[in-house]
Amino acid sequence: MSDKLNANRNIAVIGGGVAGITAAHVLSRKHNVTLFEKSSRLGGHAHSVEIQNGIDPAFFLDIAFLIFNRVSYPGFQKLIRQLRVETRAARTDMSFSFSDEALSLEFAVSSTWRALFSQPGNVFSPKFLRLLLDIRRFRKHTRCDQLPDSARTGSLGEFLEKEGYSALFRECFLIPYAASLWSLPTLDARDLPAELLLKLLIQHRTAKIEKGGYWQTMHGGSIQYVRSFQSAFRGKLWLDADVVQVLPGSTGVLVRGSSRDFGQFDEVILATPANQSLKLIPSPTPRQTKCLSPWSYKKNRICLHTDAGFMPRARSAWSSWNVKTLKNDVGQKYQVTYYLNRLQNPPTSFDYFVTLDPGTMAADRIVFETEMAHPIFTLEATAIQSELPYLNQDGPIYFCGAYFGDGFHEDALQSALSVCARFGLEL
Repeated sequence: MSDKLNANRNIAVIGGGVAGITAAHVLSRKHNVTLFEKSSRLGGHAHSVEIQNGIDPAFFLDIAFLIFNRVSYPGFQKLIRQLRVETRAARTDMSFSFSDEALSLEFAVSSTWRALFSQPGNVFSPKFLRLLLDIRRFRKHTRCDQLPDSARTGSLGEFLEKEGYSALFRECFLIPYAASLWSLPTLDARDLPAELLLKLLIQHRTAKIEKGGYWQTMHGGSIQYVRSFQSAFRGKLWLDADVVQVLPGSTGVLVRGSSRDFGQFDEVILATPANQSLKLIPSPTPRQTKCLSPWSYKKNRICLHTDAGFMPRARSAWSSWNVKTLKNDVGQKYQVTYYLNRLQNPPTSFDYFVTLDPGTMAADRIVFETEMAHPIFTLEATAIQSELPYLNQDGPIYFCGAYFGDGFHEDALQSALSVCARFGLEL
């Protein structure tokens, strides 16, 4: 530990998402840092797309990391202040809509009664009124400091059954809402730990009522903080770096690519998804295997488009998060669409959306598409989270990423700061 605190170290950071950027930003103040990223750009889920529609001046839209607030993202706020990135208050909310053509059901949980009763006939539906009562009852669970005992163990599906929530509430509100938050298919959302979801909603509700807890978006897109980091970074940056192995030895850690060796380093920080981190180590320790092997990831096709057919039929129900139930021969899944105009307030009169795994879409409606992976928070994976910090006790290989927390931007950043603390450095 004394060497890490006092001597100048040669450190490799693998992964150029927010965890890797944070680690490289902090550690490069004192050490020689090389940041490796396998793609041709930095940022990970901080991914902005430039829009040139021929009418409005060019602007950026984010497609993954969309909004943040001052209360729930303290580390990120400090990072962007250090990088001198301008932010602005976003006129946005956590509104949510649900549509199911088979059930002839559509509604939105928003700030207006018009959105809630976008189908006027729901006023006279006993099942729908029961759904509203369940929503009200559930909100009490996210207002109290003490979680109910039924949420402390078990899955989200088990919690909802134990508490006696109606089938309509389960299938048409909370499970699809959870699917939209974590970008997960239906069954994964049902298998989420109940405690994970309730704690997150409690945190967001607390953030809303605290001073300065409004939601924000990055002025000019999240690409601004990535570019600011890149221009100020004191170390070396390798893009398109195909790192395939990290090999610890008696004199340090060898970082190996598919066709060349990148060099020997005193320490290596793996700011990569847990399953990728495990693959990079040829002979993992028992602890590394135990902590990293439970994690799996879901790849989603992320499509930025202009097709309003993915939104609710009633314009009054259009929300920040929008979920439709799709049924096919295999079963059913939830289709998640984010309404970027409501989330990011871009300077345009055109409507822009991001849909996960949209299926068939007219090519002239697609603005941009890519793939991104999201961690799946199973009971097995979350049960191991309390042991993850022990991965970073000794080195010379360290780990960080969103899987250390709830899967969001701030979680990845905080895990990187924990690694930096091993070197006596902080934001």
